[in-house]
Amino acid sequence: MRKTLFTNFFFLCMVVTFTFTTFAQNSSSPSNSLTAESNKISSPTIVEGGALLWDNFLTPSTLGIVSDEWGSFPPGANQTLCADDFDVPFGEKWTIDQIAATGFYNPAAEGDSWGVQFYADAGGVPGAILATTTVALTPGDPNPAGLLSTPVSLTGGTYWISVYGIEDTSTSIDYFRWNWFTSPDPVVGFEPYLTDLAGWFGGLPWTSFTDLGLFGPPNNANNMMFQLYGTSAIAPSKLLLTEFVVTPTGGEFIEIFNPNASPVDLTNYFLSDVAFPGGPEYYYNVVQGLYGGTFGDFNSKFPNAASIGAGEHQTIALNGDVDFFNAYGVNPTYEIDQAEFQSGTPDGIPDMLETHPGSSYGPDSTHNPGLTNGDEMIMVYYWDGMSDLVGDVDYVLYNSASPTANDEAVDKTGVTIDGPDADTTGSTYLDDTPMANQLSAPSPGSGFSTQRMDYLEGAQVMSGGNGVTGSDETSEDMNNTWIVDIPTPSAPIPVELTSFTASVTGNTVSLTWSTASELNNSGFDVLRQARDEQWEKIAFIAGSGTTTETRNYSFNDDELAVGHYSYRLKQIDLDGTSDFSDIVEVEILAPDVYSLDQNYPNPFNPSTKIKFNLATDSKVRLTLFDVLGQEVVTLINGKLSAGSHELDFNAANLNSGVYFYRINAAGIDGTNFSSVKKMILTK
Repeated sequence: MRKTLFTNFFFLCMVVTFTFTTFAQNSSSPSNSLTAESNKISSPTIVEGGALLWDNFLTPSTLGIVSDEWGSFPPGANQTLCADDFDVPFGEKWTIDQIAATGFYNPAAEGDSWGVQFYADAGGVPGAILATTTVALTPGDPNPAGLLSTPVSLTGGTYWISVYGIEDTSTSIDYFRWNWFTSPDPVVGFEPYLTDLAGWFGGLPWTSFTDLGLFGPPNNANNMMFQLYGTSAIAPSKLLLTEFVVTPTGGEFIEIFNPNASPVDLTNYFLSDVAFPGGPEYYYNVVQGLYGGTFGDFNSKFPNAASIGAGEHQTIALNGDVDFFNAYGVNPTYEIDQAEFQSGTPDGIPDMLETHPGSSYGPDSTHNPGLTNGDEMIMVYYWDGMSDLVGDVDYVLYNSASPTANDEAVDKTGVTIDGPDADTTGSTYLDDTPMANQLSAPSPGSGFSTQRMDYLEGAQVMSGGNGVTGSDETSEDMNNTWIVDIPTPSAPIPVELTSFTASVTGNTVSLTWSTASELNNSGFDVLRQARDEQWEKIAFIAGSGTTTETRNYSFNDDELAVGHYSYRLKQIDLDGTSDFSDIVEVEILAPDVYSLDQNYPNPFNPSTKIKFNLATDSKVRLTLFDVLGQEVVTLINGKLSAGSHELDFNAANLNSGVYFYRINAAGIDGTNFSSVKKMILTK
């Protein structure tokens, strides 16, 4: 016996069903044929007001993904799940509190609620589960529409969503497959995927609709139909901890750096070392007005309306400005000054604020917060003053036994906390890296500081975490990204970079930058980051050593796929020290039309370039013919993504003469394109 998946098209009351693939059965559970309904909603009813954040309600459709199997299946297991992607714009933070989707299911197998899961993106495929929540089910209504039991907050990036039915029993929770309507419109983002974790259809992992025979003609199940509602806010910006000096070294301080292309308002940013092993004292309890100021720990807020410029370092003196000035000959940007706090006489240096009375300053002038030379952590975090959860901005853990994690490491996994907002329902943190797996930075000895040498944070996990950008700040290998050196608070960048710009031509990004002066400049690493991926080095451009004259540099990044890209420069001194430029961002857009360009050079000997554009993802065949019409060689035969493409063709094995190259492209949206060009090989 085999089980068969189907797609169903509904025309009024008539159901037309056809098989698209089969999968081996690995369960003997009884089954029922699905009786489908076609009462698709044309517009969802939203329970409460909320802004429409994402709309996949495209061309009205009655195409759905179903199977001919229903009935019982293993308790607590997913029968089948479909998932589709959506994008949160970079620089925004979405709080999704409502969904609306449309489909049909068997009323006889009616569930008790709708399940909703959100996933990270794993390179165009659903990845790790980020959140699981539910929507109340109205009996007989196949269209999930309403409030999520737990709102989901996401920062800029690509994510996936799945919707399914849940049937609660006294002993288990059964997930049953819900028949989700799809749209035949051209795909938005990535095509949908399906998984079968219970082994109902052979134990499929996430499998694309293309591989299932559903994507593109004739099935055209190109998008799942859903909407997301909630609120959108400007997402907090990433900052870096870059240096710290601890007791007993004079001039104790912490340094931060803004790696962004724009200034950052620090009004809702905090600095803390509150992590008390074996007790409840942790920095994130600020939402309840608790902790800080005990055992020399501090929980401090940056001054209201304070800001840090793009590419700027700022220092926070932990023992007041006088001690800092005596050590380094310059003033700090901010200070925690116990003596000044007690006297009430300001000295002109902006003071870090207390999160609540006693969080940063002790009861008398002899008590001053600070960092010990033993086992400690430092956290910069963001809190808007109302939310249940804070967002980690940057974290450093240091230890006299580095890289072993110390007992003041932070792990918020599963911690649920209720903040000062109007509701009484707590929110839960995502997983941090387990304390035993955290790798700490070395402790600075007397007269030294610990300094960040890798502004890219090594191989830190960039999604699925509690960071303001979605990263897991506790996952950084700080033993390899920090070093001990001579203190250099707010040290100037040795190269004065006056401009750094990016422009797009086709699928090429042109980077240009200039310096007004250079001091011991070895050169520049050119770094690129594709959306939701790690930074990577793509080139090194030699510098000019030491000069007071303007220097201009450029680099072209060719043959890029359609998508969002960020670039920055890592300037490297002759002694190996480095610093980073601002980030510039570009978007490579898919062309509007198909085209085949004339090869260049032409005539040629023996190499030439062939460029072409695809308006949508297509199956492409590019072939070369001689003047008799005989095929000489197939240059491309396979699936390519939408965008601009370039092929280097070497004709060293061919004779001189006239040749023709032809492209045939079959788009996933049903469009077709063919074109022929002439080339001349001269030897």
